[in-house]
Amino acid sequence: MLEALTVTGFRKYSTLKLKGLGRINCIMGFNNIGKTSILEAVYTWACGQNIMPVISRTISRGRYFQSDMLMKEISSLFRNKISSPLMMTFDGVSNNLPACFEHKVYIYPSSAKWEVSYNGSETVTYDINVPVNNITEIKSFCPARYIDILSYAEHSADINTYNALKRGGLLEQAAQNMAEVFPDISGFAMTQDNDGAAVRIIRTDGETLPLYTYGDGVQRWFNIAGNMTLYRDSIICIDEADTGFHPAVQSKLSKSLIRSAGRNNIQLFITTHNIEFIDTFLEAAKTFSNEVLQDIKIITMREKEDFPALRVLNASEAIEAREKFALELR
Repeated sequence: MLEALTVTGFRKYSTLKLKGLGRINCIMGFNNIGKTSILEAVYTWACGQNIMPVISRTISRGRYFQSDMLMKEISSLFRNKISSPLMMTFDGVSNNLPACFEHKVYIYPSSAKWEVSYNGSETVTYDINVPVNNITEIKSFCPARYIDILSYAEHSADINTYNALKRGGLLEQAAQNMAEVFPDISGFAMTQDNDGAAVRIIRTDGETLPLYTYGDGVQRWFNIAGNMTLYRDSIICIDEADTGFHPAVQSKLSKSLIRSAGRNNIQLFITTHNIEFIDTFLEAAKTFSNEVLQDIKIITMREKEDFPALRVLNASEAIEAREKFALELR
């Protein structure tokens, strides 16, 4: 489990230090303060010397068909975009062991050379061109998954998630996770019709409907619950975790996230700017043991000059701060 992370030269951060991380880490702050960048930093650290997932997050937007545009997007990862090579460092402590990854990128008009060293040695070098499908993907330092607010909207992602669950014999477990938030769902199926393959939801009354006919909450929860079932013993980053979910189901959502993280040995990082969701999350956390409460961290971000100031409270401390002092956690 990642216990601490120091990031230098990444996005807007000259230096960012995260300490006292827990099993579940809820990152709060106003818009454009850098919450998503923390998720990206954690994810990049977890990928280690495997840059393909980092590159894929860039090209998945579908806007970078030209080499110079991709090079500009790569440059945007770095705080200092002028000096060559561009450099950023992700220095973590995992299970009491140091794991530091230093990235050096040499940008050319239509290509780049990307070097990643591990603990000061063992350098891996990549040549980046468009298209990037010629990059050899290596094993990440630890398993990780990044889920943004639009991941659920990819029809092919639903099919891939379903097929992976089926191959792993995990469809029933994923259905149980779905039912923790939406009790009228009992299972999934895959069908072929004139429009191609589609994941279908099996309801408790026996009716089946395509997943894409459901609202954002059900579709997004299938994406999240499916990945939390698949990616055991891993780090999962969820951007704006409450987006798409009606307040009426957010308590169930919170409890299911906490349970899934524990039973699947997942270290969870989520962001939100919604104080109402955090209040709901903390209320749901009260139903768990004190040990679980100590392992839930509420991380508040505030702007301070050129770096964010961070405050870390465990769930018990955050509950007391909200209930006794109405302290603003955002």
